[in-house]
Amino acid sequence: MRALERAIGGAAAILLFGMMALTLFDVLGRTLLGAPVPAAYDLTELAMGLSIYAALPLTTWRREHITIKLFDRFIRGRVRKFQLLLLDVLIALILALFAWRLWIQGDKLADAHNVMILLGIEIAPAVYCMAVLSGIAALLSCVAGWRRLRAGDAADATHAPV
Repeated sequence: MRALERAIGGAAAILLFGMMALTLFDVLGRTLLGAPVPAAYDLTELAMGLSIYAALPLTTWRREHITIKLFDRFIRGRVRKFQLLLLDVLIALILALFAWRLWIQGDKLADAHNVMILLGIEIAPAVYCMAVLSGIAALLSCVAGWRRLRAGDAADATHAPV
């Protein structure tokens, strides 16, 4: 799992750094030379989508989704464990739905041979990549739920990275 974390985390970091560098050079080029980086918008749009979906498996595995702890004080023991397990299953289902719909969208884009306007790069492979990353996140949520189910204490399964 550490290798997967490093690979996906590294890819997300590279994408974010690339967006930062591209934005810097685009602004400098536009301001100082009067010539922005060609296709900077297309590249930023592609990198933004991929970086979000690259971080999704890591967020899911580490259980770092946005949470509201409104009822944590009142729900304890087995009820809390059941609630957290239910959330893991719900998250897995939603991510699987994302993966399925993204794959269908990728098929539509591939059939239509949609490309980025300035670069001429096909969009479908990026959408397929997003679908796979959503699928990986769904599987990781299932594994996290399974591990939570097998854990003796809900608090241990909640706060410790699995």
